[in-house]
Amino acid sequence: MTGAPDWFEIISTDPWASRRFHREVFDWAFPVVIGAPGYERIRPPDSAGVMGALRADRHRDALALSVPCEDVTESAERAEELGADVLRPVAETPGGGADAMVADVLGNPLTLRERPQGTLEPAPSIPNVMRFFEFGSTDPDATREFYAGLFGWRFEPGGDVVADDVPCGRLCEAPVDYTSPVLTVEDVDGVLDAVRDHGGDAESAGAGRGGFRDPRGHLWGVAAA
Repeated sequence: MTGAPDWFEIISTDPWASRRFHREVFDWAFPVVIGAPGYERIRPPDSAGVMGALRADRHRDALALSVPCEDVTESAERAEELGADVLRPVAETPGGGADAMVADVLGNPLTLRERPQGTLEPAPSIPNVMRFFEFGSTDPDATREFYAGLFGWRFEPGGDVVADDVPCGRLCEAPVDYTSPVLTVEDVDGVLDAVRDHGGDAESAGAGRGGFRDPRGHLWGVAAA
């Protein structure tokens, strides 16, 4: 058993462009980690905590949900047994702890990590943070089997994903496979307009929801706080 995703990682072949986009649209800060070139943490506005990382990579653009694990090596081995491919083997994380990255059975990147000090505990007053996530899957049964086997998550008939008895995400059948952090924001339409103004593609889903692709092609969701 493990908890819900509490972190995400942006892997970018152009970290300057990724940083600029998210800073302009969401007012995120990107504090550097001393001694770790190419690795920055992500801090939302009005918060001392961090909720993710921007990692430079010459070969890959990806957006990965990250799940805290008591034993990263054991979790990575279990993921392989369930059909995952290793994208980044277990290694020390800049700033402390360890992590690994795998591709789940449908190819979505997933980071397994020890929870570092300073991880954000989202409060309702903090805008522009991830509070839940969404799976889009061409094979929902395979997605359920993998994540239930790896983390012990429960998948409700209506699509809710439950970790440690707390709803934390949603699974829906889709024509393409993706995992998407969903950010709670104060003004959904304003954020979608800002995304378009800064080179992304955005679409409103109505009822205080929407989604967008950033200029690197990463898929995100937004919801009214």
